[in-house]
Amino acid sequence: MKPEKVNLETALKDKAKYDVVPDESKDLLNVVFIGHVDAGKSTTCGNILLLTGQVDQEDVRRLKQEAKSKNRESWWIAYLMDIGDEEKTRGITVEVGKAKFTTEKKRVCLLDAPGHMLYVPNMITGASQADVAALVISAKQGEFEAGFKRGGQTTEHAMLAKSLGVKEIVLLINKMDEGSVEWAEQRFEEIKGHLLPFLRDFCGYSEQNIHWIPYSGYTGENMKTGIKNPKGSWYKGPTMFELFDQLPTPERDNEGPLRFPIFDKYKDGNSLYVFGKVESGTMVHSSKLTLMPGGDQVVVQAIYDDTDKRIPYAKAGEGVKVLLKGIEDDYVYKGDIICSNYSFCYICNEFEAEIFLTHIPKHKSIMSNGYACVIHLHSAMEEVFIKEIKSEYSKSDEKFHPAKYLKKGSKGIVIISTRSIHPICCEKAETMPHLGKFTLRDEGKTIGSGRILRIKPVVKY
Repeated sequence: MKPEKVNLETALKDKAKYDVVPDESKDLLNVVFIGHVDAGKSTTCGNILLLTGQVDQEDVRRLKQEAKSKNRESWWIAYLMDIGDEEKTRGITVEVGKAKFTTEKKRVCLLDAPGHMLYVPNMITGASQADVAALVISAKQGEFEAGFKRGGQTTEHAMLAKSLGVKEIVLLINKMDEGSVEWAEQRFEEIKGHLLPFLRDFCGYSEQNIHWIPYSGYTGENMKTGIKNPKGSWYKGPTMFELFDQLPTPERDNEGPLRFPIFDKYKDGNSLYVFGKVESGTMVHSSKLTLMPGGDQVVVQAIYDDTDKRIPYAKAGEGVKVLLKGIEDDYVYKGDIICSNYSFCYICNEFEAEIFLTHIPKHKSIMSNGYACVIHLHSAMEEVFIKEIKSEYSKSDEKFHPAKYLKKGSKGIVIISTRSIHPICCEKAETMPHLGKFTLRDEGKTIGSGRILRIKPVVKY
């Protein structure tokens, strides 16, 4: 793919069309906070906003009063991220919350994903935008076990993050201050002893990419500053913020072909806004681009940062809101991708993939030709079926052999087809991992993950 010719100098000169210039003084790190329901994700994210001075005292007073009126006085910090009425009433995150903060060396985009099993599709949307997964674990007696040993979301979220291309995972061991734990090193090591083999051997994380932080999301200990409680003096590692500064920033292709998957949209009067993350290339205001899979021409009328200020451009890795011109709301869907005019993404109804099955519903027992499920691919969610089982990997000789079916624990090569006549947008995993890696779900549970090897395009560009 030839490099994109983007003239930022021209964009910067057109000052009437933007409010601020993007801050590039610090590297950007997109971190999704995941984990079992009630592990403390929203409280942790809310406390991050408090510790970084993004909440004024009037907001604190109002949220405390609101939490008290709902008989949830200790949950007021979580309300900084859980802003919907349903989230506050039920005490669970439904949508992916988003905020930004800065550490000494990084700009961190914080994504607070739902932990409840009913909202896993929303969690996948958050994880598909991330560079790092922060898996929040409750150290409280019984709560870790509920999330990990009893089929909770701890295991599913860890697998999903890895399958979507997230290489770095931070294990945030929360509630270390709770009465049943009291900063006990033994409890921390017990949890670590259970999680490490699972993350390494089952999920496929490298040990050098697995990081551990004991902390309290409620008191803020070991988040921005160290542990005050003398019972936690055994811990000699970095704080949460220090670790974020130490994590590597992914290589980003700012000069590659533009790829901007659409995660959401809304219409305000005659104005159409879309939300997404620039996966490749650079998006510039006033540029003329192509919306796939339809091939419609669109104009980027404005780009907005997380503070809703207009910016002249957005480079790879940035999540932004875009005002589009030249297309009607009815022709824009979640899962569409905005591309450069000179280089389009693939669009297809069929592709070959390598998949790994982690689960099969008991009453189905195997995956064979015709097996129907749902695919989550970047921001797209589509009904698909297995058109053909081509081969299965054998550990004995480390080769793929012809097969008629796959079972739990199998790795195989398959042909996947969509049920809809409308094509999906994608890329090969080897060239653009975030647009070529996917998860498969059936009956409300994740059954496997995969990566696209070859594509049968509807139209070859």
